[in-house]
Amino acid sequence: MKTTILLVDDRMENLFTLESILEKESRTIVLAESGAEALLKVKECNPSVILLDYQMPGMSGLEVAEYLRADEATKNIPIIFITAISKNEFKKLQIFEEGTVEIIGKPIDIYEARNRVVIFERLYHFQQLALLNGLVNHE
Repeated sequence: MKTTILLVDDRMENLFTLESILEKESRTIVLAESGAEALLKVKECNPSVILLDYQMPGMSGLEVAEYLRADEATKNIPIIFITAISKNEFKKLQIFEEGTVEIIGKPIDIYEARNRVVIFERLYHFQQLALLNGLVNHE
């Protein structure tokens, strides 16, 4: 099963780096350079996983995540924040349901990024399979 990964960062070089780290035959990678663009692309591509820069000008990653969680159609999409914020800033992320948000610090550890994405991809596939088989309620 092919998955779509949405990468969101205001710096194009970061997007290209993430794309090169995560590129695989079984994945479609979609890029967004702002929070507003990310919200539009989510509707277009229905991603399996979103890697989201926490600190962006205009709409922050936290604001993007809040919009996504408030929308019934996007509330269950796993989000991995990419951030250089300090550990005490992580408290702001406690508003999200456990298991729906992860954090990868900058500078990015290639193996950590790949492993976390694979975990979320597998969870997404299991969730989709369960939905198709009527084993879980989408709510």
